[in-house]
Amino acid sequence: MTSAGEAWSLAGLAPRLADRPVLLVGTAGRDTVTPAAEHHEPVVAAYAAHPVPLLEHRVFVTDHALSDHRLELAETLRDFLDRHLTR
Repeated sequence: MTSAGEAWSLAGLAPRLADRPVLLVGTAGRDTVTPAAEHHEPVVAAYAAHPVPLLEHRVFVTDHALSDHRLELAETLRDFLDRHLTR
């Protein structure tokens, strides 16, 4: 992902997603694969700077696979979808 550069830049999508609900989920603490300071926080900053008004973000203090937070992740996603999908 890093070597792909701008072609795979999530931050670069902010202008195209400005009119949509966006949920960004990151991990911290035990994630050695994608540390939040390097991967999550810059994307949140880019979306906030654009801005993307319906941006929500959440950081779980866990490992990269969210091993001990999968239920909480599922609930977060369900709640986000419940609030933003039309029925």
